[in-house]
Amino acid sequence: MKNLQTFEEFLNESINEKMDTKYWIGYHDQGMSYAADEFKIKSKDFEDTFDEAVSDWNAEADGPENRIKGASLKKIEKMAMEFFKIEKWISVNVIQAMIMQES
Repeated sequence: MKNLQTFEEFLNESINEKMDTKYWIGYHDQGMSYAADEFKIKSKDFEDTFDEAVSDWNAEADGPENRIKGASLKKIEKMAMEFFKIEKWISVNVIQAMIMQES
């Protein structure tokens, strides 16, 4: 009998593979047309930048069901941290692009 993998195990395995940071850098470089200039800053402070990105996202969310929280928040944080570890910087644009793809 084949051993089936849980969805969480699949996600963790996918995150543990080397991230294609060029994909996310494209979101940073291109930026979002409505994004404030400060969201394009390459930050070396992961925690503050992550908190700012999530706070801004949740403040702008159209209803509580569109806020990022719980397991989704933890997954985004892991992805963003992986990006940060590889590139040594993070931006609100990158984090919000990750959130947008999870929403």
